[in-house]
Amino acid sequence: MGSGTVVAGHAADVTLRSDRLADMVAAVEEGRRAFANIGKIVSYWMSANIGELWINVAVVFFNLPKPWETMNQLVLGLAATSFGVFPLCFEPAEATVMRDAPRARNDSVVHPRIWRWIVVPFWLVFPTVTIGAMLLGLSWHVGEYRGQKIAELCSFAYTCREGGKTCIMNAKPYMCSCLALGTEQWGRKQTEQNNFAAQFEASSGISGASYSRQFGPWDTQEPLGPCSSESTNEFGEALPENARCWLTWAMQPEELVGADGRTTGDFGMVYENLLLDAKNCVRQGTMLAKTMGWNTILLTELAFLQCLRSPQSLLQTFTRNKTALVFLCVSVAIGVFIIYTPVVNTFFDLAPLGFFSFAITWIGAASVVVLAEGAKWLLRR
Repeated sequence: MGSGTVVAGHAADVTLRSDRLADMVAAVEEGRRAFANIGKIVSYWMSANIGELWINVAVVFFNLPKPWETMNQLVLGLAATSFGVFPLCFEPAEATVMRDAPRARNDSVVHPRIWRWIVVPFWLVFPTVTIGAMLLGLSWHVGEYRGQKIAELCSFAYTCREGGKTCIMNAKPYMCSCLALGTEQWGRKQTEQNNFAAQFEASSGISGASYSRQFGPWDTQEPLGPCSSESTNEFGEALPENARCWLTWAMQPEELVGADGRTTGDFGMVYENLLLDAKNCVRQGTMLAKTMGWNTILLTELAFLQCLRSPQSLLQTFTRNKTALVFLCVSVAIGVFIIYTPVVNTFFDLAPLGFFSFAITWIGAASVVVLAEGAKWLLRR
């Protein structure tokens, strides 16, 4: 031990520099603390990485916008993985660490109960709250952006400009054409102050429909109605039952001239501008939904990491590691800075969230805290 020879020290796997019992107890306690902290880090990395993998799968399955690009992923790695995990190296040992039985050499660094009761449920809750936040964001900020009204306006605009005849089979092809048009000025003006009402109105086609009724080449009657049994698409194929076609009075080979001298070509330009407005609102609303998903991921991972710091209640251990609190505040501040700083959020393709949208992103963090703390309570029982 402390009085061993130099040769014995070089030959041994472990050399004790002191044979005082207190020193050996402290060494064992420090080893157990380090082993436990390594298990916490592994638990977090496995939980977060596999959870993000499930989010990517769900995004593809539900055809949603990706909540992160390359730079967004790097920021998540910096704020959640680096700044979040680093303080775990300084996490103090539990008060009962020396009462635990010695571990076997082949024991896993993560206890099986942690896998069953905390990690696996996190894999289910984490993607659910993230996708839920994005779907709610799309519903709030984009509305029925694939709706029939925008498709009708788009089809009418093209018909007026070309002087031809057309029908609507499906909203999606026209929707793709609409969203490929234009600039972004109007949509950004409408959303600078998080004007979600105007955003929803334009993107859902409500304002476009009312505008077309007021200034279009008709008074109160819609230009589209049920298709006749003889109607076909441009390929000669029969139309589906719910298809809507141009009515006879609206299908003129030449341009109509209104009382004010404006032609259907002029109206076509008006409707194209309406479609550009809707497209801009759709893009901005999609950015807001994407931002809600990204912030939910960041806050949820940070909240889960705080729960993994100790098997004891979070309320009892939240303030015992000052370093962890400092890095937690830094990580949250990074997310807020990226979302609400004008030049920075443009670079990361994010948008500033309103109060309710930002509050929704905290639901994911709260859900994970309830889940993890409930599982820890059951394990303590």
